[in-house]
Amino acid sequence: MAKQLRRVRTLGRGASGAVVWLASDDDSGELMAVKSASAGGAAAQLRREGRVLSGLCSPHIVPCLGSRAAAGGEYQLFLEFAPGGSLADEAARNGGCLPEPAIRAYAADVARGLAYLHGNSLVHGDVKARNVVIGSDGRARLTDFGCARVIDSSGPIGGTPAFMAPEVARG
Repeated sequence: MAKQLRRVRTLGRGASGAVVWLASDDDSGELMAVKSASAGGAAAQLRREGRVLSGLCSPHIVPCLGSRAAAGGEYQLFLEFAPGGSLADEAARNGGCLPEPAIRAYAADVARGLAYLHGNSLVHGDVKARNVVIGSDGRARLTDFGCARVIDSSGPIGGTPAFMAPEVARG
């Protein structure tokens, strides 16, 4: 990605130290989300996430548009911008609850995304309302693949403890 990007605003921050910000391409005006991490472990984790995303193509997964190593060892992933924000944001905008038809539609989108991942021998590892975003078409898409891993992998299981199954949290 050789585009000249302008930072518009911060969209979120992850526990790993990654920051997600809204960027505008100076030439085209196109908006995208940029997930960036400084040098070190966080950048290595973001590179791994980029490798996972580069092999995925589903309307229920946020597309990765590319990546680059930036100045000072920072690493950046370029993701499709989801103007609806996260599912947690959508619930907050609606007083903490959503109408049943919306819940049904979002749940179906998430289930289809998970079925796609599982069909590709991947586990997301951190499904929660903050990691589901709403695209410009109104459909829910899975994002944040920092904890994703291959099914039956012997590697450590990551995720947000409050959203883990009890047996996973216990190790």
